[in-house]
Amino acid sequence: DSTDIAVEPGFGAEGSKSTVPKSRFQKEVPHRWRRRARHPSSSWKGMPVARRPWVVSDELWELVEPLLPARERRFRYPGRKRLPDRECLSGILYVLHTGIPWHDLPPELGFGSGVTCWRRLEEWQRAGVWERLHRLLLTKLRTAERIDFSRAIVDSSQVQAKKGSSDPSVAGR
Repeated sequence: DSTDIAVEPGFGAEGSKSTVPKSRFQKEVPHRWRRRARHPSSSWKGMPVARRPWVVSDELWELVEPLLPARERRFRYPGRKRLPDRECLSGILYVLHTGIPWHDLPPELGFGSGVTCWRRLEEWQRAGVWERLHRLLLTKLRTAERIDFSRAIVDSSQVQAKKGSSDPSVAGR
């Protein structure tokens, strides 16, 4: 027994039909349960998505660059030349996007070693770059009225202090 099953748009040639052998144990799948065609990789529900989100755009770099601490090279014994900050930022974004370990960052991508990117991430964290960038981006989005608070979620948790007391003289014991 074999039956003709219509292929939905997006799976194979448009308007083509596919003959799929059907065993006697398989049931006919209702239309609403069939797998639908996926959106192309360049869009998600009509929203454009970057193909490589770790690539730092010029617009983003103009915001980030002034926040980065200036690092002067020593005059005497300067050592190896420092990897440019933009490439390091791309490497950091690549690792965070893909979820790979720092030491597995491929050197062929031109982001330097994973250890270099990790050190730069930590250096920028200590300098407060990420906090300032977060505030700057939130300010820009608020002034452009691009933040939709109708979909915001507020969460909290409360933990009872088991050995706590309302009497301050006993609380420290």
